[in-house]
Amino acid sequence: MQLPNYNLPYEILACDRSWETPNLLAVSTPRSLQLFSASDTTITPQSDLAIKPTGRVKIGTISDLSFGHQNFGRTLAASTINGSIHIYHFDRGNRPKTTLSGHNRSINAIDFSPAPAPHLLASASQDGRILIWDLRSSNNKPTNTIIGNADAVRAVQFHPQRGNFNLATVHDSGILQLWDLRKPLTPDRRINAHTGPALTLNWHPEQDYIITGGRDKQLQVWSTLNSNPIHVISTSGPISKARWCIGRGNNSILNTDIALSFYNDDPTVQIWSLRRKFIPKIVYQPHSATITQLLWRTPNNLISVSKDKSIVQCNVLQEPNFIDSLNASPFAWNPRNSIDFTFIHQNKSQFEEINNDEIFEPMNIYENGGKSPSTNSPPKFSQPQLSRQPSYHKTKTIHITPTSNITPSWITHVHIPLLSNDAERTSFLAANYLITVPPSADIISVCEYNSTLAAAANHFRDAKTWSTIATSLILEQELTESEQIYPERLGNFSFSQASSYASDEPEQSVQSEEQPQPLPLPSTPPALATSPRSQLTTLLQQPPSSPSPSLPPPLPLKTYPWTPTQLINQACEYSASQGDTLMCATLALLFMPTPSAEDWIHTYHEQLLQAGHFTAAAAVRRVAATAGLETLQVAAQTRTQVRIKPGTVKVLCAYCGEPCRGTSVTLLDCGHSGHFRCFRTWFVDEQQAECPFCGSEVV
Repeated sequence: MQLPNYNLPYEILACDRSWETPNLLAVSTPRSLQLFSASDTTITPQSDLAIKPTGRVKIGTISDLSFGHQNFGRTLAASTINGSIHIYHFDRGNRPKTTLSGHNRSINAIDFSPAPAPHLLASASQDGRILIWDLRSSNNKPTNTIIGNADAVRAVQFHPQRGNFNLATVHDSGILQLWDLRKPLTPDRRINAHTGPALTLNWHPEQDYIITGGRDKQLQVWSTLNSNPIHVISTSGPISKARWCIGRGNNSILNTDIALSFYNDDPTVQIWSLRRKFIPKIVYQPHSATITQLLWRTPNNLISVSKDKSIVQCNVLQEPNFIDSLNASPFAWNPRNSIDFTFIHQNKSQFEEINNDEIFEPMNIYENGGKSPSTNSPPKFSQPQLSRQPSYHKTKTIHITPTSNITPSWITHVHIPLLSNDAERTSFLAANYLITVPPSADIISVCEYNSTLAAAANHFRDAKTWSTIATSLILEQELTESEQIYPERLGNFSFSQASSYASDEPEQSVQSEEQPQPLPLPSTPPALATSPRSQLTTLLQQPPSSPSPSLPPPLPLKTYPWTPTQLINQACEYSASQGDTLMCATLALLFMPTPSAEDWIHTYHEQLLQAGHFTAAAAVRRVAATAGLETLQVAAQTRTQVRIKPGTVKVLCAYCGEPCRGTSVTLLDCGHSGHFRCFRTWFVDEQQAECPFCGSEVV
């Protein structure tokens, strides 16, 4: 939907609406100050105010704008970053008629007092002071000075009904302060609102409530009677502007929408309702850069200005509800554990507004019919209390009790107990599995060695798989020496026996002259014995007897179900169905059986990095890059070459040889770790490109 907008040649820094002249807007840029007329469908320029008038006065960059009320409704105040305020009277021309000077640093916010004192103007500055100006005075000096908290004052606003006495401020320290102008030396209330700088505040137009927003990403709703927020909304970013909707609340805080924008580069506008449970009512993106101001022109039309040089007006009633675009059953995997996930089952009706009879009465400020009280009779008002919404952050099934007769939500945490994904055993196998064939060994020795490791880790299915593959490779090697298979040569020995053997006898393999000498592998655990492969070899090497005429003709080798290719493919498919990426990737690195091998290796590599097994990850990447896998080659080119990890395991520095205590740096290409200062000396100061321990090129 095309929104009414107007584009200016420069970034828009501030904007305000007139309270007395319908549809009148003031907009400032670094080089201009203009008035606009806004209707429901168009935004059109009306006049230009001179930013550099003749004479010695020079107006600086405008930081905030504020229109007056009642008989000051045709008055516009413009604050600047050099600490001055320029007052425009539109009935007397488009030139500034008065300049107010009193601040030493940039002014962050200004605000006119509403009735019964529309002649008062408050300014809040980086110098930590709040100055009160009386525009009826001719000496252009502040009538009152308030020193807030010795830190920068981010926002200031008069009370909408008691503007002659009360105002509120928020500060860089996150403090919300309420002031009585009759006692300017001490705040009436001092509340620690935010954990970071507070950036915005806004009084409710009809009730005695304040909303504040800050860099801690929280929108807080405060009552002047309580020291704790009555409602806290956690948003997606630091909040720069927050505004109550004017004229659409029916005297109820729960029915009043809240518009907010963000301090960072997020150009999103969010509309919140306190009736909703942690979900914004409307979300839309009218700009492409940071939003600098929000204001409600009418109860339905929200105007926003931005650094993208545009003014945009949106009819919020025509925007779709954000809840309609959400999935009723959200689902998410645990980023630290690939076999845990959480899902929420809920009904969208739970997030719709609930019609009830809890409607707040208009605020009765004074008991004497709205007249200003004397100094001996403080104002009295009553307001209902809101219950604070609870938060649920648990990792088990939670039953959320609803406030009405609707189906409750269920938050369920699920853990998939796969033995093959046990962290300790997986770490052992990842560090010890052979994924390449050493020069002095053969593939059969590698399979048998991996079978030994799998059995030591209590992965007996994987151990049988490796031994079965080794047996099939032996069988294929022996059968390639002859053209036919003679079943009588096997006698009563079946392949099922060869693939499921478990013997405590020592290895007695018969080596041929062409067969390379096996690699001296590390000693196996005491409880595990090496399985012999000489039984089948010796049986096959016996002289064949005369074939029986009744025997059928021999079959080609490729038709037998125990060929290595079929066994490896079936093992990979089964491991993939069980989520065992370790087994899939190891088989893929050794044999490259299927087109899915690249995906398995890539997933296995990412899991090793997440688990901190950098040495194993570096070995996987080297082998994959040698095999020509594009995914790992791209990852090797784009991934940063080092990774910082906390010192949970003591390792020796590859440069100085001393233990790495605390945080260490790991080279992803070779997996060696070291002190940050040592690697900085080696790679930066000495301009080296290889690992100081193994010589692998890493830069």
